[in-house]
Amino acid sequence: MKTEVNTTRDIEAFINESPELAEARENGVDLWALWHNLHRSYAERLRRHDIALSLRRKLQKAKKKL
Repeated sequence: MKTEVNTTRDIEAFINESPELAEARENGVDLWALWHNLHRSYAERLRRHDIALSLRRKLQKAKKKL
């Protein structure tokens, strides 16, 4: 399996060569989002996670007030 990917076509070929990734895509996994997330730094992934977690907590708190 080709491991160096540089273009959209390369990424699609990489995904399509793997039965596991093809199955994940069929089951609704957004492989493009996963791909781009894994290319972010660890610190950036944590920062985005903290933002999402904070938003979820705010939404839960707002829902309780209804």
